[in-house]
Amino acid sequence: VLKDILQLRTSLILDEANQDTLFIPSLLKGCRSWIGIPLMSREYSIGILSIESCQENAFRAVSLPLLQAFAGQIAISIERERLAEQAQFRVEMLSQRVSEKTRDLWYLFQVTAIANAYTNQAILVEEVLDQIQKAVQAEASFLFLYGYEANAAQPQISLQSSLGLSTEVMEKLCAAHSTLYQLLKDSKLPIQIDENKIREKFPFLHPTYYQCYFIALRSSQKLLGMIGLLTRSGRVLPINTLSLAGVMAENVSIALEREELRKQAEQAAVIEERQRISRDLHDAVSQSLSSACMIASATRKYLDKENWEALRQSVTDFQKAAYQSLREMRLLLYELRPLSDAPFDAVKSLKKRLDLVERRAGLQVEVELEQFEQLPMVVQQTIFTLSLIHISEPTRLLSISYA
Repeated sequence: VLKDILQLRTSLILDEANQDTLFIPSLLKGCRSWIGIPLMSREYSIGILSIESCQENAFRAVSLPLLQAFAGQIAISIERERLAEQAQFRVEMLSQRVSEKTRDLWYLFQVTAIANAYTNQAILVEEVLDQIQKAVQAEASFLFLYGYEANAAQPQISLQSSLGLSTEVMEKLCAAHSTLYQLLKDSKLPIQIDENKIREKFPFLHPTYYQCYFIALRSSQKLLGMIGLLTRSGRVLPINTLSLAGVMAENVSIALEREELRKQAEQAAVIEERQRISRDLHDAVSQSLSSACMIASATRKYLDKENWEALRQSVTDFQKAAYQSLREMRLLLYELRPLSDAPFDAVKSLKKRLDLVERRAGLQVEVELEQFEQLPMVVQQTIFTLSLIHISEPTRLLSISYA
């Protein structure tokens, strides 16, 4: 009966219980009259309004439209309560997701900040690993960084760190790094190792850990290292959690690659500077020394021929060449001196240059400055630079005016 009312969406009145075959005495004990009205919400039934009476023909005088209207109000109230519950559930779910995303973004920000500010690789590895393990809620984690050697078949571990793992387990993981390297060598996505594969490939992790996740630290050209995340329960990390760990690993990879490029740039700068010094030595000092050697050879000939006038001139020329070589050597050493961390002082810098180079070469140089400290720093630096050019080429006239 109830099924028919719900499907047909029509009301049913039973006034003579003893004569109506639809009555089920076992369900409606003591009931002589019954009415069932469907509760309609929009175009479907959500329930039945059931009214019973112990008297026969109790509902003949009752207005059915009135009862249906009453049932309609009940259906509206029920539907409104359902919608309110659904809305509350969705609000709670949305609030939970926002909280999870906020938490994920906070950990991502922490990892990014550590990666951008790091200067020590060992500190970077420890701090980043701690943040990633907390973000994915893993019970243990480890991180390997690889070092590449020429003609080596595969890289070796240059730095390692772990959280929640014993020394014995870490030693076995290091011994198995070749297997881990082969797993991640060509993979751009995190690799999941379930319980069966752990038993097969890494039996020393079972039964303590049931799920393992390996994430590559990769540059544009090679595998820089890897991060391992381990869980003790059979809980599988959600895709969004693995994606978060992958983004964190990318930030770490960028920081490591940037540091590697910086070191390469430093090495290139050192090589370039050595080449520049070599050229300067060849162009300046070597040329002056070659001239001095030629003058010395001529002096020896003048001495053998007892040509005293030419000998005197040759000795004078040799002395000039020696002084010139000494001056150029001191000038080169002055340019190669380490820079001071103290604020720039044009007066002190100019006097120091004259003491170290020109005065030691026998040149008489005087410096007279009036109200120089009152000039802007940019003007002081410009005058300092022009003064060095004039000292190097004293035949040029130097005139500076500033208004």
